[in-house]
Amino acid sequence: MLLFLGSTSHSVHASAWHNGLPKMIRGNWYLYRHHKPVSHLYGSKHLYAYNDVWYTKRYHAYFNTFSYNFLEKPTYRYVGNHKYIINGLVEGGHSDFRYIGKRRSHVVKVSKNHLREYDNTWTRKKPSRMVSTKKGYQLPPS
Repeated sequence: MLLFLGSTSHSVHASAWHNGLPKMIRGNWYLYRHHKPVSHLYGSKHLYAYNDVWYTKRYHAYFNTFSYNFLEKPTYRYVGNHKYIINGLVEGGHSDFRYIGKRRSHVVKVSKNHLREYDNTWTRKKPSRMVSTKKGYQLPPS
């Protein structure tokens, strides 16, 4: 009597698209120019957003402004060598109006403490003095 035991295996291919963002990209990332923070990148399961970072003389500290560009409903694909393609709908902020409601892609390379996107290298190092946006952002007198 011959007995054949078959097993079915389900494998995920590297080229498969996944919903959300990879856990390595989630969290807060900061972009520095001349040792000063200029931009903040926030990644969560459902959002990939950019904010400017400004300095307030009143509190002698940095704060995040409102988002100037963000992707909603991101999906990603791992392409190897620590690189991901992030795709999502451009929404709100100060983004170019030609792109709002359209899909955009970003290619990022990520390590434990650095995220490289185009010619920018983001780091997890938070500026030494940060205040909340409500505290730092003040409208000019009208």
